[in-house]
Parts: sequence; C-alpha cells; structure tokens
Amino acid sequence: SRLRRGIIYDYAIKNDFNKIALGHTLDDAIETHLINFFMSSKTSFLKPNFLAENNKIEVIRPLIYVEEDLILNFIKSVNFKPVKNKWPIQNKDSKRT
Repeated sequence: SRLRRGIIYDYAIKNDFNKIALGHTLDDAIETHLINFFMSSKTSFLKPNFLAENNKIEVIRPLIYVEEDLILNFIKSVNFKPVKNKWPIQNKDSKRT
C-alpha cells in the first residue's frame, strides 16, 4: 500500500492536484482497525481526511461512514459494471483476506 500511495502522491504533485479521494468504506475502516489491533496491539483508525506526509496533498475518504453492502446494493440497482483492478502488484497473502 505504501508503494501505491507513493505513486498516487507523485502523480498528484506532478499534475498540480492538491486533493486525493480514496474509496475506503466503513468495512475497510473496521477491518484495518482489527488488523492493527491483532497484529500490532495498537488501536488506530482510518481518518476521514488528513494531510499527506508531504504536507502538500489533502487525502479524503468520502465513503468512510458508508457500509460496503449499501454501495453494492446501489451498484446492482443501477446496473453499474465495475472496472477490474489492473494493479500489477497483487498481494495474494494479504492479512485482510
């Protein structure tokens, strides 16, 4: 995730963007909290918005309080076809899985 984030931040800076929106949902926030708690005994939460490490880009998570099921039901109701993730580096042994 750090590699992906770095690529996104670099792209934003090169293109004069000052804000990045990520698609994390409430489910992601809960999973991340539990992974952090069980793997490192720390309690940390995904913030709905924050200033990136470079202090140049604001990161927002507009869906952070929305349950994934609500999004999936909406997608089905409007017959939306999601785009496949073409990220070349997939971690098959993810703790999240």
